This record gives sequence, structure tokens and C-alpha cells, in this order.
Amino acid sequence: MIIKRFTDNDLYKFSVMLAIQRLYPWAYVKYQFMNRGRTEFPKGFAQELKEEVARMATLKMTPQEKNISPKDVTFLTPFSLTSWTGINMTPLKSISHKTGVI
Repeated sequence: MIIKRFTDNDLYKFSVMLAIQRLYPWAYVKYQFMNRGRTEFPKGFAQELKEEVARMATLKMTPQEKNISPKDVTFLTPFSLTSWTGINMTPLKSISHKTGVI
């Protein structure tokens, strides 16, 4: 498993989550990977990616991750961190690479 913790993510995703949470609190979010560089992935890559994404369903924010200091990430609020403890990552049922999207 490559992604082992809820916070093994980039700051962009967290800032987008915060914006959605503030502007559209009842929204459900779906992320899609776009292969903008039209990278040629090796045979079997789509299956490995699907398995990795499926494992993300087990990730939950730990109490230690929840205790991120506001001094470290100034735009996070205590409410954001508390609400993120309840996030469930639900993987897609299929990953397709036919259209350049994996």
C-alpha cells in the first residue's frame, strides 16, 4: 500500500476539500485523474491503480493527524479537522484507460 495515512495527500486536495466544505456543505465529491501529459502507462498499471485506490477505503484520519497545528496549516479550522475524521473514501468500481483517463 503506497498511501498509508489519510494525510498522505497533497495540500491542494485539502484546500479543495475545505472550499467545498465551506461553500457546498451538503455536496458529495468525486475526483478523477486526467492524464494530461498523455503518458503511456505500462501494461497492468490500471489494475494496480485500481487496487491501490480500493485500499484507500480503509483510511481514516487518526487522532494524531487531527492534532495538526493551525500554525502548520493556517487555513485549517478545528471544525475542518473534526469533520474530516468522518470522511469515508469510497473507491470507484471501475478504472478505465480507454480514453486516456485512468
